[in-house]
Amino acid sequence: MTYHKQHVEEVLDIIFQWDKALRTLERKFNKDFDLTLNQCRVILYIYDKNYVELSQIHRYLNVDKSTTTRMIRPLLVNGFIDKFYQFGDKRKMYLRISENGMEHVEQIKNEFDQMAYTSLLKVPAGKRDFTFQTVRDFLKII
Repeated sequence: MTYHKQHVEEVLDIIFQWDKALRTLERKFNKDFDLTLNQCRVILYIYDKNYVELSQIHRYLNVDKSTTTRMIRPLLVNGFIDKFYQFGDKRKMYLRISENGMEHVEQIKNEFDQMAYTSLLKVPAGKRDFTFQTVRDFLKII
């Protein structure tokens, strides 16, 4: 096997392992909160901003507008978020965390924090900055 081919296979293996890890996280958040990982991210994004325009979410997640709408609908139906329009302008929909959603925000934040902390402990302290920069660089490339 050539050196180049070996690296190509390593890159593909990393991508597939990354995908598997994300699907594992997805299942966990779906089991714990009956939400997708992106829906949890949206809840935390709205919480951090207090309220957001719907169009901000598809830019934040880098997904199509139709995907954003499908993702938001269950959050509205299940009472995690509320929608509102400012000054009666129906062209721009805004979203905020509902009272029901506020009860779940801390749980979701804690789950993300625990997941990040557990992962952090698995990276040797002296290699963390290098590891994080390498992962960021790799993600920029792909």
